Amino acid sequence: MNTPNTVKTRIDSILFELPRFGSYAIADPAAERERTRAILAKILEKRATEPVLTAFEEKILAKALNVYECYVDAAIQRKQTGEIIIRPLHTIASIQPEQIETESGQRLWIKSVLKTVYALDMPDEMILKLESVRDCNFRIRMEEGYTDPALPDLLGQAHSENFSLLPEGYLSRDHDGVPRLFSTARSTIPLALDMRNVVRIEFANRNHGGELWRHPHYKANDGCYTSLDQCGFLLRSRRLADKPARVRQYEVKLYDQGTLVFATTDFVPGKSAHAEPENEHVLCDDALGEIIAQLGAKPGQMPASIQQGLKSVQAWHASGRARDLLQAGKNLAA
Repeated sequence: MNTPNTVKTRIDSILFELPRFGSYAIADPAAERERTRAILAKILEKRATEPVLTAFEEKILAKALNVYECYVDAAIQRKQTGEIIIRPLHTIASIQPEQIETESGQRLWIKSVLKTVYALDMPDEMILKLESVRDCNFRIRMEEGYTDPALPDLLGQAHSENFSLLPEGYLSRDHDGVPRLFSTARSTIPLALDMRNVVRIEFANRNHGGELWRHPHYKANDGCYTSLDQCGFLLRSRRLADKPARVRQYEVKLYDQGTLVFATTDFVPGKSAHAEPENEHVLCDDALGEIIAQLGAKPGQMPASIQQGLKSVQAWHASGRARDLLQAGKNLAA
């Protein structure tokens, strides 16, 4: 079988950009893994550039580069701590957009990978890692967070709400092909998890440790919990632990359409505003109404700590969002 010219061109361009990985006969396993990872990254980078290869040509490319021949043994795969190599390269060409019809008659575009259904907006690199984990039956731990690009100051940040008990298990798929996380290989009830909200994946067994994938904008959770989520506003809070027990002082952050507009560590609710007993970090209704009233007040009537926490007091009121926040507070009290 003759290699198509487009594939030859792509091979030459990849090897040209990876001069120190040009030899196929590398005795050092660590260097071989490094070369494989570099080639995988370069293939993913060039998928959308001209000439665009067909699925068949991409398979030829992976084989011609000879990057998975030494990993065909399943036992060897399991010894690559923190590295899964053979399956990603083998499934690059399998990630294809596909339109499906739901039981309700709705038509959706998804990414179909070897009969597994992923959301269209999930990154290819993450899909490759998940498929590798599923094939090799590794136990993994997932961290959920904010993945919506419309939330610029929250994008990639992990949720504090789920941090105390991160979803952990084996990746499989249900009868519809949707990937699910199962607690054991024999379990029939999947753990509640939205794959589109995953910001970090790590190995969860003793033989394989370390991080497998993370969101490009990943940020660790800030310890704040959601106290208000209405009308495009997201108000998050946490009680400061370095204060005396009798002092209820909070860090409060207010996001407007995902953009941070207010932050303070000096909010102390009134005496009647006590924290919710089930979570001391979440502001109760009285405390929430108090901070909203202060944020919606006119500039001359605002407490000094509130004015200092706002990025621009005049712009905040001129935009009308202060009034919208007050309305959200009224809706909460109703």
